[in-house]
Amino acid sequence: MNWRFLSVVVAVFLLVGPVCGNSTTTTAPTTEPQAYSLEDSNNKRLPHATGDEIKAAVTALDGDKVVFLTLRADAGHFLQVNWDAANSFSFQYQAGDEKHLFQSTRKYTAAVAEKLLLAYQSGADNWAKQIEWEPVK
Repeated sequence: MNWRFLSVVVAVFLLVGPVCGNSTTTTAPTTEPQAYSLEDSNNKRLPHATGDEIKAAVTALDGDKVVFLTLRADAGHFLQVNWDAANSFSFQYQAGDEKHLFQSTRKYTAAVAEKLLLAYQSGADNWAKQIEWEPVK
């Protein structure tokens, strides 16, 4: 075997391999999970709302002190829960801009409100399919 040839091949592989994507080292993705802020009708804001904070906020919706909650992904994307009556809630969501504003077609329970907010916060692809929507006119 030609050892000199083999050493040249190994040296080239070690130099070129990482450039070509053949590196043996791996790193974890550096992207952070999406942070959702939660704001109520009294302008109380939680910049990085947790699931437990969302559940507590839904429980606090009473039509007197707190009448709506807005879970915001960014300036153009949000899901809002509105208290309509005891254990009766309606929803609105915006997907990008005011031309993409939708409202629920009927009223839902607090359990549905909690489930929908948590699904939205988790980034689940099917969160909007859990209830019926129509465009806001």
